[in-house]
Amino acid sequence: MSKLDELIEKLCPNGVEFKKLGELIAQNPKSKIGAKKSREL
Repeated sequence: MSKLDELIEKLCPNGVEFKKLGELIAQNPKSKIGAKKSREL
């Protein structure tokens, strides 16, 4: 078991809830990053 697996087991014994990234962040329409660049990130 990797160190990451051990930490997840210790700190999140019941697992974690899956959420899409779009549910966690707000989009900024004035961003300098275009659609193509955001897909690369």
